[in-house]
Amino acid sequence: MQRILNLEISHRTEERNAIIDFFDQYCQWRYALLEIHYAAYDRSKLEDLKDKRIHVEYFFAKTSVAHAKLRLLVKSDEIIQLSHQLFVALIEFKGWMQQRLLELQHNLETQEYLRTEYTLLYKNYELNQTALTRLAIDEKKYDLERKKLVTNFNDNRNSENDKIIPLDVQFTELVKDYLTK
Repeated sequence: MQRILNLEISHRTEERNAIIDFFDQYCQWRYALLEIHYAAYDRSKLEDLKDKRIHVEYFFAKTSVAHAKLRLLVKSDEIIQLSHQLFVALIEFKGWMQQRLLELQHNLETQEYLRTEYTLLYKNYELNQTALTRLAIDEKKYDLERKKLVTNFNDNRNSENDKIIPLDVQFTELVKDYLTK
């Protein structure tokens, strides 16, 4: 009888730890997405932008493992279902964010390419005036596009994050109740 009781206590502890770990990983991932300062990226910070995209994927992997452990150990179907909905909502937010980061990365790489081409052609200015003018026009176009990307990002990031909040609140309340019983 004592052995069964010990197993129950052990499982309850593991279950509790799985819930807490999932919530911790979810929060770290969400805040990693929210702390991205999109407007701060320019051609000089292109590598930082690439690193940030990898950094976000790291949190996706950690949260995926924590979610799998939660599904394995938690007995409450309601918690499992709600954690899945929360996880999917965060994946959708990550997808939205990654799409914008890729658009910005493409824009900055194109601007960098144009700048490199301009520098090479400028060495023979008289011969390459037409091409240089075209490159300057293209660079201005991509700079305007970058500004539009930044405006769009700033206008929509919070509304994309707001889609997660009701699930976050619901999950938090459910888990608080479950863990204190």
